[in-house]
Amino acid sequence: MEEINMTNESNLYKVLKVKMKDFEIKKEKVLDDTDNEIIDGKTNKPKTKKITTNIIKITTKDIEYENNNKEKKIFQFTSINNKNIRQYHTLVKEDDVIRIIRVLNLDGNNSLDNNYIFIKDIITASVKIDTYKNKTKEFITLSYQQVDKNGIIKVDDKGNELIKNVKYKRLMASSGSIRNKKVTFIREDLWSKANDILLGGLPSDIKHSQMSKFNAYYALPSTDSTPVTSPKIVVVDDYKKDITETFDVVRPKKDANGNKIKDEYTCKSETWTETIKPFDGAGICDISIAKIWAKELGLYKEEIIEEDGKKITKISGYIPSYFQFRCIPGIKGDVYVMDIKKYSIKYKRRNITDKGVKQALIKDVFGNNVEILDSKGNLLKNVILTRSQFKFTNEWKELYGSEGFNKWQEEFEKEIHGYKRTFNIAKYGLDFKDIKHEVLLSYQPLQTLHFSKNQIRNICYPTIKRIKKISTNVDEFLKYRGLIQEFEEEQNKKQDNILVPQYYKALQKNKDLWNDKYIQSKVKEDIKGFKERSYKGAIIADGNYQVLIPDLVGLIQYAFDEEVTGCLKANQIYSKYWLLKKQKKVDIIRFPHIAMEHRVANVVQPEFNEGENWLEYIDEGIVTSIYDSIALALNSADFDGDKIMTISTNKIIKQVTQEMANTITFVDDEKNNAAENKKVPKINDMNKIIETDCMGMSNDIGTVVNKISQLWSIIPEDEEENKKIQDMIKIMSVIGSLTIDFVKTGIKSPIPPSILKFIKEKKILKPDFMKWKYSKIAKDERAINRNKRLLNQKEVELFGKTKCTVNKISWYMQGKLKSIEIRFDDSNKEEFNYSNFITNKDFNKRAKGYVKTLETMIELKNEEDKIGYLQNKNSDDFTDSEDNSEQYTIFYEYAKNRLMEIVANKNYKLNKEKMLDYLIYIVTNEDEFKKYNNKNLIWNTWGKELTRRLNDKKLIIRELDEQKIIKKSEEIKVKVNKKKKTKEKVYINIFNPEAAEGDQKEIEIFDTEIEVIKTIDEDKNRRLVLTMLILDKFCKAYGKEFNIANNKKSIKMYNIYHLSEINHKSIETHLKELKNNGMIEFKEKENGKVLECKVNINEVGKPVKIIKDVNNIKKLFKLIS
Repeated sequence: MEEINMTNESNLYKVLKVKMKDFEIKKEKVLDDTDNEIIDGKTNKPKTKKITTNIIKITTKDIEYENNNKEKKIFQFTSINNKNIRQYHTLVKEDDVIRIIRVLNLDGNNSLDNNYIFIKDIITASVKIDTYKNKTKEFITLSYQQVDKNGIIKVDDKGNELIKNVKYKRLMASSGSIRNKKVTFIREDLWSKANDILLGGLPSDIKHSQMSKFNAYYALPSTDSTPVTSPKIVVVDDYKKDITETFDVVRPKKDANGNKIKDEYTCKSETWTETIKPFDGAGICDISIAKIWAKELGLYKEEIIEEDGKKITKISGYIPSYFQFRCIPGIKGDVYVMDIKKYSIKYKRRNITDKGVKQALIKDVFGNNVEILDSKGNLLKNVILTRSQFKFTNEWKELYGSEGFNKWQEEFEKEIHGYKRTFNIAKYGLDFKDIKHEVLLSYQPLQTLHFSKNQIRNICYPTIKRIKKISTNVDEFLKYRGLIQEFEEEQNKKQDNILVPQYYKALQKNKDLWNDKYIQSKVKEDIKGFKERSYKGAIIADGNYQVLIPDLVGLIQYAFDEEVTGCLKANQIYSKYWLLKKQKKVDIIRFPHIAMEHRVANVVQPEFNEGENWLEYIDEGIVTSIYDSIALALNSADFDGDKIMTISTNKIIKQVTQEMANTITFVDDEKNNAAENKKVPKINDMNKIIETDCMGMSNDIGTVVNKISQLWSIIPEDEEENKKIQDMIKIMSVIGSLTIDFVKTGIKSPIPPSILKFIKEKKILKPDFMKWKYSKIAKDERAINRNKRLLNQKEVELFGKTKCTVNKISWYMQGKLKSIEIRFDDSNKEEFNYSNFITNKDFNKRAKGYVKTLETMIELKNEEDKIGYLQNKNSDDFTDSEDNSEQYTIFYEYAKNRLMEIVANKNYKLNKEKMLDYLIYIVTNEDEFKKYNNKNLIWNTWGKELTRRLNDKKLIIRELDEQKIIKKSEEIKVKVNKKKKTKEKVYINIFNPEAAEGDQKEIEIFDTEIEVIKTIDEDKNRRLVLTMLILDKFCKAYGKEFNIANNKKSIKMYNIYHLSEINHKSIETHLKELKNNGMIEFKEKENGKVLECKVNINEVGKPVKIIKDVNNIKKLFKLIS
């Protein structure tokens, strides 16, 4: 096979994603114990039951072409269950798994698909728990059914359908994947080799006491990462320290006989000694290896240049304060930059004895004394890891004793199945200059404090002031958008930066775009989002996110077996950022923030001996003390990369100081005994692995957090009830921590029944501010109350209106922001005109190149609209927003290639400059785009080129290879329809809108029905009752009930006002009028969420119209005018 030269500049790869709900359903005969069929007495037919297979059928089409006089065939995905394949693609960043797959089968995982290398040997599956656990288990089969270019199923010489089955086996599921109910599968014939590589030399049948932890460690290679130079490592045991404080101790509740009461707990404040690991997840790397990694990651550069006749070293970039690493098998954490060599030399000087200079030795976790310096003072080990980072320490020790580390290293450096394992960096610290100065709070830390009206006014003022500015000032808008971006990344714990749209990048360079209507529409959307975020507590504070770091001096002291004193006292922190700000105290916050977990700490500069500064390389980070419980209080934070928020808002710090609670700890004396009696599974027990996956997927931290918000929203009647509620919150904090860690620990902890009972009996609702978080519940509330009004019934509330802290903040912000309007008008500037940037305004509109470009753009716009429709159609399924985003990303890459095909085709005599002229003209002048002011396509496909044009820069022109560009694009046939846009149609699921014409039902309209409708006075009411009549007839034709509700099985209210052409604000009034005159009857169902409808017009007379499509209702309006 000829090698193809490919580039993957984005470092993104495309993989197939499937959903278990798409598995084929087969019918199987039901047999009794004697293998006889069970017969249905009524029909005399064998009874059957539905069986979910593990097969997903995929249709493929052949693309045939000649190459060296030899015919070749390439099979491309075109549909799964008759849906567009791009809905089944997802993008992933490069990780160890991708690198392993490509080494094992490069030829099969090296084809370029719309600028992304397609990895065909792995698939990701969205899991349906019951299907995964009981039916499909570890295997998925993709069944490729081959059809020709005309869509006819291909057969062999014997008439058998051509089907190729490819079997995939479960490979891994990371902690994040488990939370999102996703599992990675690999082609079965590669599984064994991949498993060999991923185990890193550990036997495949060893036992592990916690399968959930093993699964998480095994899946670490699926983290996005970059290979770097492997360090010289020494692993030390974990340091443990006892701290005594007043803790709120949560324990399992026991009855009078001392037996545990299932899922119930007690909480008591007491002096308690807690054993902590002050360096959990943390290690140290020497500045020398840190410098090498920084260079390899493109962050740091040293150049020898000549200046004034002398050679000097020019330094650019920076060395991060820390590196988060991943290494096979189960080796992970953060290493923080320190001068290990300098400390080792100082250590030797401090330890001169009568017998001479003591060697710089570190005793490793395997019991070996490891030299750190050679006789010449050179560093022999440049990274110190702790046992908490070397996850399979026990297994290596049990198998190889003191040689455990050497055995791991031998296996790590060995090439296996062609693959050489690597030391990988997943994340690293920020450049100091890039640390933000402002941060957005969220409702969680705010709901745990109690503010007066004046305090609320003070803490909300910066946000109100900023929103006023961003509504009129382009620079302030762009600045605030960066703040929102960081907020979304930290709240959602995304590993990738949220992409900044190209039009905002252009706006940064060309502020005149502020006057463009399309840009203004995007700005309005964003500002509306900014306001709504503030209604749920996202208000500005002075501060930022930085990584949580342990006392590194204490860590290196421990590594060298010295007295562990550290450099910070209890409740002290070191932060270069806050020291330069001269801030003495900060409030420390970590998410999720469940109970009252704020911690106020003192910012100090540690004292070191002259010529020593052991924290000199820590530019980003909050270094904490070993003498307090801050990390434990922050929801059991560790030091493997956890980001924490620190703020300096004085009003909040003052309130936290007044209300600060004890650290919460969970004590279960019988937990260890239960663990000892538990059967230890083997790591290759696939049934146990899948069972553990499913248990993790069934846990829901969102439910726990919501119940806590409900508890925080209660205004207690007295001090006794306040204590009871606070104890519940503390217990729920423990439940929350156990829920988050379940995917690693395997300990499942339901919400205590007594707490659920208390919430139910008290009728505690989600607080009112949450309507901005849970838009579907808010929509349900609006729909229910609309139905109540139609039925003249009392309205209901699904959100509580108690005067809790975040409700008060929400109401205050709504009142203040309501009057702030977005203003773009500037008397000195005209509306932005893209046409001014067309270089040749007199081009021929009949030219083949223009006609083809217009045709393609309309085709692409229809497909773009189709994506929007399908996502809207599936909105009730809570489709993953990341998947939606990726689907658009893939589509726009495809669209770009389609347009580049035209440029590359010499018959059209185009270059990129002329194509950009065409595209600008099309989106500003052609009706299909001008009507909707829709410039999405041009900005998302040719955004970089458009930005250069708007800034008077020439486009970058490269020679194009037409054949290569064509190969990048999928063959697609989309009918161009200029008269009717997809988004103009109404799609009602129960009427099977995607059915073939022959499968569509038809209904008749009778002359007597028209006459009855014409007796109604108001035109809008006539249109509405005709619409309701036709919908009622279609419901009967399809055997469905005529229900109005926000779900797939009903007709949505917006369908009705769209079809009847009545403004949504007045639809309720007109429905009520029709109800009052007896034309329509309503009945509520499902607690008011569903409105059952009946139209009281008799079906008699002669048919005057027959229709198959509800979208033709508007054509009948002339009959009733």
